[in-house]
Amino acid sequence: MIRNKKVKLSFIDDFSKLLKLSKTDSFSESVTEEFLKTLKQFGIDDSKSDKFFIIFWNRFDQSFQVFFSKNGCYSINTNLEKFDFVSWIPVLYYSTEKMRKKNKYLTKNKKALQSFFKKFICENLIKEQYLIFAEKQKNEYDFFIDRAFKIGYKYPIDFYPESIRFEDFWSNLDLFQFEDTDMCFEFRSTIVDCFADIEDVQSTILSKELKLIYPYNFFEDELIEESLNLLKNKPTSGYQKKNLELFLSNVSSKDFDFQKQVPKRLEIIESNMDYYLKILESKLFKPKSSDNNEDLFYTYKIIGDNFSSEERDKAFEIIENKLFSFLKENCYKPAPYSEYLEGEHYIKFKKSNNLVESFLSEKSLFSLINQKNNVIYSPLSSGMIFPRNPYTVQERRMKELNDFLKNNGIKTTNYVKESIRKIIDSPFVDFTSDELEHLNFALTMDTID
Repeated sequence: MIRNKKVKLSFIDDFSKLLKLSKTDSFSESVTEEFLKTLKQFGIDDSKSDKFFIIFWNRFDQSFQVFFSKNGCYSINTNLEKFDFVSWIPVLYYSTEKMRKKNKYLTKNKKALQSFFKKFICENLIKEQYLIFAEKQKNEYDFFIDRAFKIGYKYPIDFYPESIRFEDFWSNLDLFQFEDTDMCFEFRSTIVDCFADIEDVQSTILSKELKLIYPYNFFEDELIEESLNLLKNKPTSGYQKKNLELFLSNVSSKDFDFQKQVPKRLEIIESNMDYYLKILESKLFKPKSSDNNEDLFYTYKIIGDNFSSEERDKAFEIIENKLFSFLKENCYKPAPYSEYLEGEHYIKFKKSNNLVESFLSEKSLFSLINQKNNVIYSPLSSGMIFPRNPYTVQERRMKELNDFLKNNGIKTTNYVKESIRKIIDSPFVDFTSDELEHLNFALTMDTID
């Protein structure tokens, strides 16, 4: 059995080999033996049952497995204890009912059954070869993904391009999940028709030391590259950083140098915060941007519990310095800061700095002011958004809002007032009478400057 991961996998080469073998008598004899053995093992009465089945061939040791569906079900599940997503190539999807229609006593006559499998497996593989060539030429895989999901006829993961393989398969692993698995989620992959508990699947791919288990070690170089790309270019949680470091420290590749190629922990914190601030900027100032689809992450969660005391202190310092520098640079711009900043950052920054704040809802505005928070008010957020209360008639709402701001002595800035005047005078903006009244009220507010 091949266990050297440096032997490069080639699905096309192995499929060609399979097609040649399928034309031999020894191949059909082995298929027949495995099929009859499985019938007997599970007590399947093929003379009465209506079951679909898939026969898989092992590309490494040329063995076979037969998986049957439950009665009345055309989709077939594979047993993770006996099946991995690298070794097995399907050779035939059929049903016991269709077999009976071909020959009522087919399974009672071994020679006839061998001839049946030889004929139909060859025909199926020739058809598949044509489909594979045609779809790969177009770089389209939807047909194969849909079929795998619907009936369980699934090809090994190296059949698919790296991009699909990562997005649909590898990304399910803890290594590539920002959240840890304490939150209990599934390993969900349509290309291999696998929807199971994450630990059940992951334990067949990675050891407890996060070393790749055969035959997934064929993909070690690919996962090294994905891991480094993640550490360098994407936000990673502390839990994730710890796992990625452990995985990379245990790889067997002699071409990989952990000390030289893995970025330092504090460099990753710097990079993660740059990524965070890019998302935050979109949330605060570009609400209609197509870049505004990513969720903010909790900043302190990017620090790993494997950081030294000195690294942790420096990481906290980097997080605060980068965030506060960004806020000081933009604090004059109206934005819903209280909606997006973490509470401890928001409170600490405002102890010695001003923020010109707009609000997405009246509830958050009233709550902050009632808690005696120092609020410098802007009636609009970026994107021309007024604070909303969907349960109040707008005319009454705007009057209550004006009275509330006045009674609490809330102030604004001259920059906000100048911007409001320009907006009111613009021929491209149309406000309701109530919105216009609120903007004019803001022009009467006292300013801090």
